[in-house]
Amino acid sequence: MLEISKLGPPHSCLMDTDSRSHKNLCKNLLVDDMVSLIQVDPAHDVKYVIEHADSKYNYTISYQKAWQALKRAKENVFGTWESSCQYLPKYMGGLQRYNPGIIMEWRYKDAINGVCTLGYVFWAFRPYIETFKHYRKILTVDGTHMYTKYKHKLLIAKTLDANQKIISVAYAIADEEIF
Repeated sequence: MLEISKLGPPHSCLMDTDSRSHKNLCKNLLVDDMVSLIQVDPAHDVKYVIEHADSKYNYTISYQKAWQALKRAKENVFGTWESSCQYLPKYMGGLQRYNPGIIMEWRYKDAINGVCTLGYVFWAFRPYIETFKHYRKILTVDGTHMYTKYKHKLLIAKTLDANQKIISVAYAIADEEIF
């Protein structure tokens, strides 16, 4: 004969609410939550991930866990740097096809472990090059670091027109080692 009974009092241990090592609130769970939110608004930051986890799970996660979850969610939505480099020839081919007269050049670095990494890519649209003849003959190059593991820089060559408006003339993404 089977008899169902209670064994002892109800569970009474309390989890420390200040702990940041909740084992069940893993990055994968946060990534699944964040993917749909990143698709709607890619500008979400780490602070938003922490607030989202706090409001949804009533738990404050560490900055590191939030940053890693946000990074992986953005990679799931937009792809990684490596996958973007694989699409570069197709993208540049499309630019050439639909922008006659475009000047373009790109080089890959040597393959490491069978993976080609981008050395640099340069492109300039024909209309901007042609109208540069009428602009001031001063060209400035503005650059910003792209914080990937390959340490590339985005460079934009600019000039001013007669109305003091900034006009972009050429673009480049270059590996830091080229400089």
